[in-house]
Amino acid sequence: FYLFRTSLKNRIKAVIHKPAKLVLYLLVFAAIGGALATTLLGSGQMNHAYPTSYLLPIYFAFLLLFYGLAVQKGLSSGDTIFEMSDVNLLFVSPVNPRATLLYGLIRMAGMSFFAGFFLLFQSSTLASFGVGFDGVLILFGAFILATIVFTLLSLVIYSVTNGRPRRKRTVRILAVAVFVPLLIYTVFQFAAHGSMATGIIIQSPLLAATPLVGWASAGAIALIQGSMAAGLAWLGLLAAAGAVLFLYILFSRSDYYEDVLVATETSFERKRAAAEGDVQAAGSTTAKVKVTKTGLSGLGPQVLFYKHMRETFRKNRFGFFSLYMLVAAVIIITVSFFLRDSLGLLTLVQILMWMQVFMIGTGRGLMELYSHYIYMIPASPFQKLIWSNMEMMLKIVVESVLFLGIPAFILGSSPALTFISMLAYILFSLLLLAINFLSLRWTQANLSQGLLLIVYFFVVILFMIPGLAAAMAVFYLVGGPAAMVIALGALSAWELAAALICFVLSRQVLHNCDMPTVKK
Repeated sequence: FYLFRTSLKNRIKAVIHKPAKLVLYLLVFAAIGGALATTLLGSGQMNHAYPTSYLLPIYFAFLLLFYGLAVQKGLSSGDTIFEMSDVNLLFVSPVNPRATLLYGLIRMAGMSFFAGFFLLFQSSTLASFGVGFDGVLILFGAFILATIVFTLLSLVIYSVTNGRPRRKRTVRILAVAVFVPLLIYTVFQFAAHGSMATGIIIQSPLLAATPLVGWASAGAIALIQGSMAAGLAWLGLLAAAGAVLFLYILFSRSDYYEDVLVATETSFERKRAAAEGDVQAAGSTTAKVKVTKTGLSGLGPQVLFYKHMRETFRKNRFGFFSLYMLVAAVIIITVSFFLRDSLGLLTLVQILMWMQVFMIGTGRGLMELYSHYIYMIPASPFQKLIWSNMEMMLKIVVESVLFLGIPAFILGSSPALTFISMLAYILFSLLLLAINFLSLRWTQANLSQGLLLIVYFFVVILFMIPGLAAAMAVFYLVGGPAAMVIALGALSAWELAAALICFVLSRQVLHNCDMPTVKK
């Protein structure tokens, strides 16, 4: 309690001495208030396009991504629930190790709050499932609980498998095996009943009984539907699993510090390297890199595109088809079986756009600015910006085919709606890239990283408001089957225009000397 009390006092002092932080906190509360107001104002006009039960497989797939990441972290370096300052000061203090671990878990709950913050902005999407703001808060709380349990699972996996290849292989098998009964049941039902199998699978106890992911999903949806006993039972089972993992960490070994130290040090070194502009060190990995081809092609700034393509295929022999992309594609395609017609495709577009807000900051084009090579090429700054992001845009095109093209075929959407949905997603990604470069040009900070991510949300929303307003106006004025296609076309046109304006305004970012790579 002393640590929390002192931390709270220091944060209050920081807000007093740094008004910028006060603005950040005000933006957070304004966002929550805006989401609440939007939901309350529209609660009387909710269009329940889907039953609330259809949200169960979607939320299941969403949590499944975090489960996979937790298992992967546990098999590599473990997860981190401490900062380096905790290692240097708290670990060597005469404090009960149980109290130290509890402190780390509570800190992690705060981190989970910001990790799932974007869920509060999904009120309009969730309203189509009959979910009000109280339901959004239930999903948000279940996500925080599930994230804590996943982190504990990651720590336990690292503790059990560190330095033991056979145990790692066993954990991989077990991590996948828990989903095999549900997968077999799903395939059997679709083979036997076709499209009618959707409701049968949702009502199946196998979906809810799947460890961790199924418990969290079933508990949250049950609470939203008003089944208090069932919801608390499933979430209680999830909390009990977390308690078992917590007790294992405490009592299986007298000292768990070593298990969390590697991940903490690794995270700290990467953050420091990124802050200093050393992207090579920040992105270093112990994975084996198989060099199959060497050399570059292209003239002038075109060489940046070929350089990034070479790096992509060195990192993964299948190029863009990484494990994340394939898993995400399987989940999205599975979810598309539970949606209907054009509205289902629009729901997928909105979800993918929110996901892209998080993922766009990891592109090679942005990272290239922290290296000196792009500054030395004797070419137009605008051309260098375009070619340095060509690989990222090509990857997004491939993603649009997997994430929207195939689901659109399953949903029976028209070719025109499929094409314009893919175009809106691609141009939205281009706009996000342009906003990132614009923030670097005028603030010398990447808004899509760290606490500035909250400010980044508001910047993206401000840029999208004119396009969304135009799309909604066109939709209601035109009406008919073609309304959605024309509305998405208007949104795409605005995204392209706004992206080009941002790129033009940020073209001098390559001539801005106040960059991390120059400071270094």
